[in-house]
Amino acid sequence: MKARLILPAFAAASLLLAACKPCDDPANPECPNYCADETNPKCPNYDPCTAETPVSADFRIIENGSWGSLQLFDTVYYDTVRSTNLISEALHVHDDWTYTWYIGSETYEGALCGLDYSPAPKGIPVGITLVVEGPPNTACFPDDDGRDTMTRQVVFTSNSFFTSLFHGHLNGNLEDTITLGFRLHPTNPLLTALYNFKRGCSQEYWNKASTSRSLIFNTGSSAKCDYPTGKMVRDPEKTGDFERVRCEYTLTPSGSAPIPMVFEGRRVK
Repeated sequence: MKARLILPAFAAASLLLAACKPCDDPANPECPNYCADETNPKCPNYDPCTAETPVSADFRIIENGSWGSLQLFDTVYYDTVRSTNLISEALHVHDDWTYTWYIGSETYEGALCGLDYSPAPKGIPVGITLVVEGPPNTACFPDDDGRDTMTRQVVFTSNSFFTSLFHGHLNGNLEDTITLGFRLHPTNPLLTALYNFKRGCSQEYWNKASTSRSLIFNTGSSAKCDYPTGKMVRDPEKTGDFERVRCEYTLTPSGSAPIPMVFEGRRVK
């Protein structure tokens, strides 16, 4: 005679209910309400210090290469800059912190400081220092003393990286190659001529907005070469490969829809 396991009715019902009960454990990755966001108070691993910072003077420098209606602002990733219009911006802004900038012999207040550095000599490092003071956040950062200082240096140059030839391919097709060209205006170092943006058309267009890292161009009302309009960026992935460029632009043939173009290449001359 075979042995049988007979469950009481209430035990079987309990197992059935357990099997049907939805998973609602936020710490279980298999549950639909799983939550692992340290900044979310509803999550089991919530850490109130994750979104906090100690008093910090960390800042970035923005190069303003705009010209008229052509707006161009680039974060400075290199020590050498071309535009003399720079914006220094604190990365952590709090109402109860004070921000003091020391640039040369001058002092400025506020989390944002935009200046014209035209008088600065070319080729000589210029120091930009930010001092930040505020209530120390010792609950999350025991070593926070309520004061921090950071200094960055920039060197101004009138040289343009884009006065070169760039060879590469179009729209991801390694077989479709082209060489784009740039040259400086003979009397105005802020202007750069661009050509070869459409194969077989060597018409030059004068760019008016550029920084150390990028330039934008707009051919205006000229119909030659199908109105090439766009932006070229040096070291697009910010990996330190300064010879590599990426250019996204649009050709608009008369009476036709705009044609998006992507050029990827390297400086060859």
